[in-house]
Amino acid sequence: MNKTDYPTFEEAVEQLRGLAIRQGAPETLLFLEPSDIVLRGQRAYVHPQSAQRAWLKAERSYKRASERQFGVLLLGLCQLRGALCVCTASPADSEDASSRLYPNGLKLSIREPLLEALHTAGLRWWLLKLQEQLWPTPWKEEFLS
Repeated sequence: MNKTDYPTFEEAVEQLRGLAIRQGAPETLLFLEPSDIVLRGQRAYVHPQSAQRAWLKAERSYKRASERQFGVLLLGLCQLRGALCVCTASPADSEDASSRLYPNGLKLSIREPLLEALHTAGLRWWLLKLQEQLWPTPWKEEFLS
């Protein structure tokens, strides 16, 4: 397999920001882990961590994925207070990459329709996470597993 040059994380973020602008989505990006988001029907609930910590985790995830050379996804899932909520993902292996239509390189995607998220914490967040375990929604398997 030929080694593919991936853009730096910062370049990938700028490419996603450009896509967001072209699609009318917010250009401010808020990085989240998949565990920070619960989608129930047409509603999105988020429990964001600190922006700096989330950025560093997303950057590490992106770098690991680019080193593995199976592709990497920056996915805008919803918006919260004027910011596009973004997760990073990568396939487990070449078969997974093929089945998910990942290129060996950067894949950018913004969910349509882009849901408005609600910031959720405390008992409500705990109940949403419990619901997600009991009745999983397919988006995490589809995009982020």
